[in-house]
Formats: sequence, C-alpha cells, structure tokens
Amino acid sequence: GYVRLRYNLGGRDHVIIDDLHSVDDGKYHVIRVNRTGAGAALQVDEHDARVRSMFGEKGKGNKGMEVVEVDEQKHVDN
Repeated sequence: GYVRLRYNLGGRDHVIIDDLHSVDDGKYHVIRVNRTGAGAALQVDEHDARVRSMFGEKGKGNKGMEVVEVDEQKHVDN
C-alpha cells in the first residue's frame, strides 16, 4: 500500500499520493506532513517529499479547521 493525504481548506478536497514508496512491508515508517498556506507536502521516511502547490486569491486567508484523515492503521511488529 501507499500513503495518501487528503485535505480540505474549505473549498474542495486536495490529494497527495506517494505512489513511489510502498509502506505495506511490515516495517516502521515515518510520515511527515507539512502545510504552508494552501500548499502541502507529504514525505515518506527520508525520501523526497511529494508537494502540491496551490495559488489562491490574493489576500485570502486560510480560515477554518485543518484535518488530517488516516484511512487505515495497522499494527506493525518491530
């Protein structure tokens, strides 16, 4: 399986998928999410981050809640 990040800043859903690095190998993985303005980055382990940039209206703020949704969690033995 791969990591998918879905987020919504009040308009529509935005999705970032890291389909280059599989995480269903039974190992522990580190997932990092960074949001700057309307853009976001998703990083799996120490690989290069997948970035989505969006240019909103000038002067428009990012009001509202930020939600990170995890579709599935599995127990991993170390």
